[in-house]
Parts: sequence; C-alpha cells; structure tokens
Amino acid sequence: MALQTDDGGWIWAGATNGNQSRGAGQAYMSARAMWALSLARKAGYRVDDTAFDMGLNYLRTELAKAAVADYETKAVLLHALSAADRGDFTLANQLYRNRPSLSSAGLAYLALAFAEMDRDPTANELLAMVAERKFADASRPALAWLAAPTELRAIYALALERVAPNDVRLREQIEWLMAHRTGSRWSPDKATGPAMLAACRWYERTRFVGDAYKLTVFVNDLQAGELNIDASSLTQTIDVPANLLKAGKQSVRFTLTGRGRYTYQCVLGGFVPGDKLKATTDDWYVNRTIEPAPLERDGQPIPRGFDIVRGNYKFFRNPLTDLNVGRRGHVELRVGRRGETPETNRAYLVVTEPLPAGVSVVENSVRGGFERFEQTAGAITFFIGNRDYASIEYDVHGYLPGDYRTAPTVVRDAYRPDQMAVTGPHALDVLAVGEASQDTYRLTPRELFELGKREFDAGNLAAAGAHLTQLLNDWTINDAEYRESVRMLLDVHLKNGPAADVVRYFEIIIEKYPDLEIPFGKLVQVADAYHEIAEYERSYLVFRATIEASFLRESQIGGFLEQQDEFLRSVDVISSLQRQYPPEPYLATAEYALAQGIYAKGLEAADDPKLRAKKITRVDLVQQARRRLDTFLTAYPNDPAADQASFSLANAMLELELYERTIQRCEQFAERYPDSEYLDSYWYVIGFCHFALGQHEQALAMCRKVAETRVTDPASGQTRDSNNKWRAIYILGQIYHSLGEAAQAITEYRRVDDRFADARQAIDYFLHKELQLPDVTTFKPGEAAQVELGFRNIAEVDTAVYRIDLLKFSLLRRDLSDITNINLAGIRPYYEARLKLGDGRDYRDRTTKLELPLKDEGAYLVVCRGENLYASGMVLVTPLGLEVQEEVSSGQVRATVRNVVEDRYKHDVLVKVIGSRGNDFVSGKTDLRGVFVAEGILGRSMVIAQSGDGRYAFYRGERDLGPHPQPNQPTPDQQAAEPAQAATKAGGAKGELLEGLRSDNGIIIEQQQMNLNNFYNNDVKSGIGGGFGGGF
Repeated sequence: MALQTDDGGWIWAGATNGNQSRGAGQAYMSARAMWALSLARKAGYRVDDTAFDMGLNYLRTELAKAAVADYETKAVLLHALSAADRGDFTLANQLYRNRPSLSSAGLAYLALAFAEMDRDPTANELLAMVAERKFADASRPALAWLAAPTELRAIYALALERVAPNDVRLREQIEWLMAHRTGSRWSPDKATGPAMLAACRWYERTRFVGDAYKLTVFVNDLQAGELNIDASSLTQTIDVPANLLKAGKQSVRFTLTGRGRYTYQCVLGGFVPGDKLKATTDDWYVNRTIEPAPLERDGQPIPRGFDIVRGNYKFFRNPLTDLNVGRRGHVELRVGRRGETPETNRAYLVVTEPLPAGVSVVENSVRGGFERFEQTAGAITFFIGNRDYASIEYDVHGYLPGDYRTAPTVVRDAYRPDQMAVTGPHALDVLAVGEASQDTYRLTPRELFELGKREFDAGNLAAAGAHLTQLLNDWTINDAEYRESVRMLLDVHLKNGPAADVVRYFEIIIEKYPDLEIPFGKLVQVADAYHEIAEYERSYLVFRATIEASFLRESQIGGFLEQQDEFLRSVDVISSLQRQYPPEPYLATAEYALAQGIYAKGLEAADDPKLRAKKITRVDLVQQARRRLDTFLTAYPNDPAADQASFSLANAMLELELYERTIQRCEQFAERYPDSEYLDSYWYVIGFCHFALGQHEQALAMCRKVAETRVTDPASGQTRDSNNKWRAIYILGQIYHSLGEAAQAITEYRRVDDRFADARQAIDYFLHKELQLPDVTTFKPGEAAQVELGFRNIAEVDTAVYRIDLLKFSLLRRDLSDITNINLAGIRPYYEARLKLGDGRDYRDRTTKLELPLKDEGAYLVVCRGENLYASGMVLVTPLGLEVQEEVSSGQVRATVRNVVEDRYKHDVLVKVIGSRGNDFVSGKTDLRGVFVAEGILGRSMVIAQSGDGRYAFYRGERDLGPHPQPNQPTPDQQAAEPAQAATKAGGAKGELLEGLRSDNGIIIEQQQMNLNNFYNNDVKSGIGGGFGGGF
C-alpha cells in the first residue's frame, strides 16, 4: 500500500530513486496489485478502504481511456475488477463477442474474469480456445505485458481450478509450472505470483498425507546425498560436487525408503565468458562508454562536448582504460529501441550494469532515464520501463589497484528474460596513486573554450591564448563562443603580442561584431600595433576613431541636460566640445545637427517657461540658428549636407524678414550648388523676397522660371515639375493682382484655384456682379431727379419707376428693409428705360447717374434689373423736410416738419415713427410749431410724415436708440483666440506662400533632430562599440 501512486495506481518498478514522478501509475501493474489486494481481503486481511477505492477508480479510469479495439488491455483490467467483485458483464460480453481478436493470454484473463463472475460455461469455452491454440499465437500478443509463456499457463491453470478442478489439463499445467521453476521462483518474476497461487491451490486440494520417509539421491550412479523428510520439512537443496559429474549427459536417480510424495528440480549452473555472450534480439540496443570524469578547475567541473561546434565535424571520445586510485571515471549507457513500436507493446526493459572490481560508484552521481535503480554488490540494475530511448550516466572512482575486466552490460525484457541485448566487455586497470596512465586525452571544443575562459578570468593569459588559439584553428564554432574567443584573444595579444595578432583579432571584431565595445586604452594600443607593422594610415584612422568616440561619450552630457529640460545648458556644453575637438566630419555633423536643433526649439520658444523667464524669444533662437548655419557653411562649404543647410539658412532669414540679404545668399547658393535638389527652392525664395520688397518685375521673372522649370527626381531619375511650381504661380497671380492687372491675375489664379482657397476668393472678388441704389433719395419739386446707380461687371440694366403710397407701403414693410421684395406684378410702371453700362468686365466698382423724369410730387419706387441681379430705392419729390433730434438713452425722437420751399413749419401733419427693434408705429400730428415727439423708440428710427395734400417726408436714423440688449460675453478662451485669429488672417497669405518651404525645412529639421538625439543618446561607454562600430 505504501507504493501506491497519487492517482491510485502502481508502477512495475515499485519505489523510485527520484527519477520519475510518483504521480502516475501503470495500468497493468495496477491491475495485478488490485488482484492481490482483493485476494488478501477475501482471505481476511485488513485492507484500507480508501486506498482500495482509489485503486478501483484508477482501473475504471484506465478502462475508459483504453482504445475501442484494445481488447487485450480491457481483458486484463476487467479481470482485476471482477476479482474485486466489481465486474462489468456488459464489457465482458463485448470482449466475448470479439474473442477471435484476443491472444491466448487475453483469452485466459477473460476466462478467469468470467469465472470470477460465476459464468463457468463461458469461461470453459474460452479455455477450450486456449487449449486449441496450444498456448501459442501466430504472432506476438498485442501487449508486451502478456508475452510470458509461464504467466499464460499460470492464468490458464487458475481458470481451470475455478471452472473444471478435476480436468486432467489442470494436472498437466501444474506439472509444467513445477518443472519450469528457477529455484523457488518463476521467470519472469511477475509470473511467480499467479504460478505460486495456482500451485498452492492445486496442492492444497490434492496433497498426499503420508509418514516420514528417507530419500537418497544418486548422480551418475554415485550417491550425492540423503534426505530425511517428514510433514514439517521445507524445500531442501543438495549441492552436487563437481567430481560426480561427467562429460555429456548426466544421470539423476532417486531411491525412496518409506511412503510419500516429492517434487524436485535439477539445475545445472555455470559461467559464460563475457566475450562469448551474444544478444538474442535486435529489437533494442545498448552502448556503453567509459571516459575520464570531466576535468576540474578550482573544484568546479569543466563541461565538455561538441555543442559549440557548427557544421560538419568528426566526433571523438576519450576511452578510459587506466584509472588511478582516488580519480574518477564517467560511464554512460545509451539504450534505445529499433523500429516504431506502440507504447502498449513495448517490452519493459531492465538493464544490468556490472561494475568492475576495484572501483565503486560515486554517491549521487547516478542520473538518467529510468524509473528506479538498485545497486548491489558488483552491479547496478536500472528499471527503464517502456521508454523509447534512455541515457544513463554515473561516475566511479578507483580504490583498489589491479587489472580488471568489466562484464558486458545486459538489457533484458522483464516479461521475457531470454530476450536480451548486450555490450562487449571492457578492460579497466586501476593504477596506484601517482602511477602514469597510458591513456591519451584530447580536449573537446567545449573544454578548450571553457579552459581558455577560466584561465583568462584568472589572469593566466598565456595559457588562455593557447587554448583559444587551438580552438579557433581546429574547429568552426558557434557565433556566440567565437565572439567571446576573439575578444579574449585580442586582450591576450595586447598583453603578450605579437602586433600582427593584435591587428588580426581587432579587425575581426570591428568587421563582425561592431557592437562589441573596445576601451579607449586598448584602442591606443591597437593603433600602436598598426604602427609597429608599418600600416601608418590604419594607425591614424584608429587614433581618429578613438577621438571621435571620446567626443560621442562626452556628448552624452548634453543629452542628459536636454532630458532634464536644460536646453540652453545643453547647447553650451556641445558648443564647448566643438571648440575643443579638431574639425572632422563627425564634428561637422554635430554642428549642423545642433544648429537645426536650435532652429526647432525656436519654433516652440513661446511655450517654454524657462526660455520666457530668460526673455529668450523665437527670434533670438532663429537668429542663433542662422548664425550657426552660416558658420557651418563657411567652415564646411563642400559638406554633403551643405546645400541642405543653405536651404535651412534661407528659411531662417525669411523668418527674420531679411529679404534683401536672403536674395543675395540664395543667388550664391544657386551658383554654388547647381546640381542640388534645392536649386528650384533657392529660385523660389528669391522670387518671394522680390515680391515681399515690391520688386514686381524681378519677382515675375523668377517665379515664372520656377513655374516652368523641370527637375530630375533623384530616386527615379525621371524629370518632374518643381515642388514650388504651384506656389510660384500663386505669387504670379498676387503680383498681377497688386498691379491692378485683373485679367492676368485671374488667369494665374485659375491655374491654382483647386489648391489655394485664397486664389478662388480672389477670382470671386474680381468676377462677382453687383447692382446698388440708395434706399431713399429726396428731391424738391422742379429739381432734376438724378439717382446714383452703383454697379460691377454688369453690361446693361432695365429701369422701371412706380408711383406708390408711402404711408401704406411703410405699414407693409415697416423699416423699408426689403423694398426689393414688393410684388409689382400687374402694375404699370410710371417710367421704363434700358441703360447700357459697358462690356460687363469692369473687375471693379463703378457708378452712373440715372436721369428720371419725375415732374409730380409724390413717392416713387425705382427698380433696376441687370442680368439676374435687382436693386431698388425710393425717390421722394416733395417740398417737405424732416429735422429730427434723437435722445439715445431714452429712445425719444423729436421730429420737426418744415416746408423747405416756403421756408415755414407745417402743423397738423401726420407723423409715424418706428424703431428697428420695435413692433408698432408711434403716430401723431405735429403741433403749431411743426413738432411731433415720439417716446420709447428702440433701435434705428424711421420717421414718415404725410401732409393733408398728399405730400411726404422721410427720415432714417443712424444711431441705435433705447436700452441695448445684453450681448453674449465671449469666454476667456475666445478672447485669447481672437488675437491669434487676427494674426492668422493678417499673415495668412504670406504663410500660404511659405508653407511648402517650411514643410521641406521641417523634414530637414526632424532628420537633424534625430541625428542630434543620436549624439546625445549614443551607446559609447568607455570605448568604441555599440552604434559606433564601422567608424574605421
């Protein structure tokens, strides 16, 4: 019970040595264990219920897991359940129907299961099938567990005892079992239980009760011994002396004195020489190697092997034939199966490993693929189980000098011990302490690497160099170990020379492992090595690269300050470094990147509180960037980025509105860099500056040049339009616009109206049509009526004049704001005329006088129509005039009516007053003074006066009268946004023209910001490596 696994099963090997989890059982062994426990329970022994139930559940689980056609496993498990009185007749009936598919052992187990369920006739029928097969199958059974003939006969005999105890076949099986014992057990060992049970049941039922007797044994007619036997005697053994034996067959004879019955067994034992032992199966194999134990340094083992080698290589081992006392040897066994064998049909393998005399196994050194092992005197037994492959290792140490031979390793089938695979014998000499071994030892690649590394770490550079040089010369190894080896060899040769090897390993590192950092001190030594072998240019390059790496490392200070939001201090640090180092290309790159970094910072200066606190503005930073870019171009005019820097400089000067100087510099840049991709941008900047300075002719010439030029795309090699083409055309339109040449401006604007909203708006401005008349015009009787008509882009107008009742009209239209909407259908005009105004392409506002033949006093509505536009106004021919006084705060309107022809005030005149925010007229008549006062007028006032003789006067106020409604207050965000919006509107046109330049320059700034960040955040620590690698 103590060996039961966690899931309720058992394993064949019993207790393990920690090489396999105790968590999983084996189905067949568990079935055998439950059979034994069931017999113990029925015999009256106490069996723990919990453990017993766990075992039953395990069997049921395994039964459910078995494949549908795995009838052999089901038969074994069904028998175990039936022995525990948990038989499943449905399953038994299923197996019975498939009995032709069962092996002889499977039939025997099924028969025994039916017998346990009291189905004797069915069991008898199955036993008859076994007898017909004569205990043999045409092929091996599906289960290796059922392969032992002894076990088959034992199960068969047990079934016969249950269903046919008097059958003569039972006696035959018992006699066969007794004749095939090995000592007091049977082979294989797992057959001992069933065989002993069958024999005991037979002899219990048929035992012979007799008196004491004497048994004399003769061998080859010579007495070998005499035995006195009674009822209490146990099994006795006679050792036959060798002198009683003869060549050939032996004769054994027994003489009984008295009355009794006995059984006997004759065993002839001997030894087979190890070199004569032969394998009896090819189903599996075993190899054994004995090597020296791993080398040790400072008490630590040195790994060995070929795991660091890549590609094809020749494997070797160091065989051990001589082992000094106190030294260790390493033994490795490799056991494997040939062919693809299902797991259920794999033989359970047991390895017997003989130990040579004079050595002992090192404690805790045994490891590998096995369930458990047993160490006995002179041997170790490993229980491998049904593994497909197993590797087993252990160490031995010598303790007794002498010449010894190790017997072959034997791997047997635990179910069929006659099936075995063997190795050859091995000779091992245990030498006295200090005695020289004849074995040669060759270091493996892993040992060479490990020894070299440990010697290097210990400071033994000469020894390390020898091991690592041999490793690289003899083997092709993995990249990781190769990298580490060349790194160490560089240090070895820097210390010990020669210079050629220093150069060799240095060049390997910089070519294959540029990320491997080499300290500055070693770089100086490398440069000296180049000088020593007369490679002076390479020596110079290494020195220069060392200086560059030093600059990169010190640049990290600027990066740190930048991360701490100390922009100005960061700039100061990098500027100081640039003054300390010689003018090399890397310094030019850093200077250019820093200038662009300052430029970029200028664009966000307004948002930086530290810059605002120091009163550093955007203009200050752009000015500083301009000076640095100018300095860069002066010092490095032929730098690959010089044309790009020139373009950025031009943008900075535009930002500062230095238009005349910008023209001069861009003309120089265009002449200096004629093949630059920024050439057309230089031209565009020149054109823009001329435009900004009002130099229209020069601006027209340069912008037309940009618009017409074709540039070569560096990526594809094809020609294309300039990136600035459309903005150059846009400038052309603006120039013509400013010169008042509308037709040409429209032509240029139309080329870009789908790209710029302002161009569309400008076209609309030029082409929009307009027609206007004054709202009210007053004439004295007899005065010529001339009304001013305002128009734009209208070729002719049709004029119609209608006479109206002003008072009625005012009641309909209140403040006369929509007089153009009066429905005049069906009314005959008082006067009609058509007036020619021009060709309709004025592109500006114009006016003309309409001569109206208005002789009679009254109110007239004048309507003009030109194309689809209408304009209307009212004309009064009257001697009356209105003099109006307004009080804004109270909304009081004081109207005085006067006849301007007679120059006297008119009383009893009807006056109507209304405000633009009022709903009702305030009406009344003038007093004797000709005065009428209206109170509470809201908004702009409108006053109409009508005398009794049908004369009118009209007045429209300009001021807003009365209390004003509280307007919606703008939010703080809106208030803050207004100046920005105003600035945007004010600078929108300029910003649109410079947008392309700023976008291209923004890409340059972003690239250089990345370069500056690379300087700030480089990986240089104490030498060359990381991102620096190829600097040579």
